[in-house]
Amino acid sequence: MRRLSRAQSRLFCALLVIGLCGQARSSELSVWESAKPENLSEHFRYYTAGYVPNEVMENLSSGLIENRERILASMGVAEMPQVGVKVFGDFESFSEAFGPGLAGGRAFVNPDKNEVYVLNVSWTDITKTTVHEFAHLVVAMVNRNIPRWLWESSAIYETQETIGDGSTLSCITPSQYPTLEDLNKSHTTYDVKVYRVGYTLIEYVVSEFGDDARLNLIRSGGNIQEALGVTTTVFEDGWHKFVLNNYRIPDVGVALNKQQVHATMLGNTFTTSDDRYRFSINSDGSIDFSSPLTPRFFGLPDAPSQRGQWTVSPQGEVCVSSADFDATACISWYLDEDNLYRQTLETDCKWFVWRLDE
Repeated sequence: MRRLSRAQSRLFCALLVIGLCGQARSSELSVWESAKPENLSEHFRYYTAGYVPNEVMENLSSGLIENRERILASMGVAEMPQVGVKVFGDFESFSEAFGPGLAGGRAFVNPDKNEVYVLNVSWTDITKTTVHEFAHLVVAMVNRNIPRWLWESSAIYETQETIGDGSTLSCITPSQYPTLEDLNKSHTTYDVKVYRVGYTLIEYVVSEFGDDARLNLIRSGGNIQEALGVTTTVFEDGWHKFVLNNYRIPDVGVALNKQQVHATMLGNTFTTSDDRYRFSINSDGSIDFSSPLTPRFFGLPDAPSQRGQWTVSPQGEVCVSSADFDATACISWYLDEDNLYRQTLETDCKWFVWRLDE
């Protein structure tokens, strides 16, 4: 993925629905050297840095207690040491603890210290995030040396982060799906597809190979041939068919070709269903994009409209370039009777649905 500008990085991080998580690679954090536990229980100890409302800590503690035994049993772990949960109330304290290299995430774990570090932000469910991180620690007790797709998918499955009917999975269509190699991309690239599809991967393993295979796969370090007796390609194809058969993937037809793009989009204005984003494709080859709610929601400088240039590739991709982007972005579009669908960038797995303004 191309390198994002500083402004793009801030906006992109703000738009992430699910925080990026991973293993903390730092030594003991200096910010905690003189910290005293805010609360102690038999299985968890809690610390805070910055302002964290009592209600947040109470809900977080309840979520951990309610899910602890279930996750341990599911992973075949009889017991584990007391877990430290360190909650940050603001970006400043989080950045101070982790430094700029790790502060782009929202939560981390350190299996060596059996600790969870999580940032309290308004657009995510911190209780669910913390339980997700706790699940990472439990998985690590079985085997911490596993590929990213299995590391995240296992925590997602144990936290029961289901995906509903699957209608948001734009990266899985009858003709395409992300490979395990795609899902193994580092969290530093902001690639979040694994968070969208991870539950279905473990669900497929259990459905096709049995629940014991789930643990065998972790114990083997993600060796599919050894644990499941099939090749990676066979596994990926089987998972793809499983998702198509068990989830409702939007049928949006085929991508618009070059002529259809011109006929459908030229001179028209499209808006998302929540009125958050709007764009117009003009006959002079320019494109106007506006996001009037962005400053209000994310505290960014007031820039309600951007202008760029657009072209259409022979494959029907709309390619947009502007001063705000480091490189040209080319996206496929799909059309049904009511809406225009846009695939998101390769880092995500959600449909953007646009309505034609009358």
